[in-house]
Amino acid sequence: MATTLSAGTDNQAFCYDEQNRLVWAGSTGTPSCGSSLTPGSLSSASYTQTFSYDNLDRLTSGPLGSYTYGDSAHLHAVTSIGSGGTPTYTAKYDAVGDMTCRAPDNTTTCSGTPTGAQLGYDNEGRLATWQNAPSSPTTTDSFLYDGAGNRVEQQVTVNGSMTTTTTCVAWSGLTLAWPTVTASLLRRCLKGRSRKSRRSEREVRLMAPAGVPRDRCSPPLRCAAGVPVRA
Repeated sequence: MATTLSAGTDNQAFCYDEQNRLVWAGSTGTPSCGSSLTPGSLSSASYTQTFSYDNLDRLTSGPLGSYTYGDSAHLHAVTSIGSGGTPTYTAKYDAVGDMTCRAPDNTTTCSGTPTGAQLGYDNEGRLATWQNAPSSPTTTDSFLYDGAGNRVEQQVTVNGSMTTTTTCVAWSGLTLAWPTVTASLLRRCLKGRSRKSRRSEREVRLMAPAGVPRDRCSPPLRCAAGVPVRA
C-alpha cells in the first residue's frame, strides 16, 4: 500500500495466514509472505510488527509482547501482556467475563493485591462505574443509560471536581441530568422531531442532585428531582 503525503511517501505491506489473520505488517524490512517492499521516504514513521496465534485463535504475541490467558473460566480473556517476564498490562474478570480490573502499564497491577483501575457493571452488563484505584481514588467515572441501552450521561470526578456530560437522544421519556440541563438544551433535544413526536414528549424529567440551590436553575426549569419539566 503506497501513500503520498506532502512530507514524503509511505509504503506499507501486510501479510496474512491461511485463516486471514494478520501475521506481519510494516513499512520496512522483508514481509513474511514473500512480497517485496520498498521503504518510502518517511523514515521517521517506519515500523515492523509480527503477530502469532494459538490453536484457539487467540493472539499470543504482538508488538506489546506475549499474551497470557490465565483465567481458565474465560479462555479468550487476556490477563497479562509483556516481554521478559515483566507484564506491561494486566487485567482481571468476574464470573460472567466482565473486566473488573485493568492496569494498562507496570505502575499498577491486577495480579495478587490489585492496584489497577476498577470497573463496575449494571444488571444489563453495561459499564456503570470506573475508578482509577481500588481505594481512595482520585478519579471516578459513572454512566447512565436509557431504556434502549444508549449511554446518555457520563459523570467524571477528578480530585473532588465533578463534570457531567449529558447526551440528548430521541426516545420517549428522555432524561437529562444536572448541571447541563438548561431551557435551550431541552429545546435542542426536542428540535428536529416530528410535531407528533414533540407533542408526545413534551414532558421531560429533570434529575437534580440533592442540595442544588433552586436559584441556580435556568428558567423555566425547577431543580426538584423528578419534577416534570415543560419543554
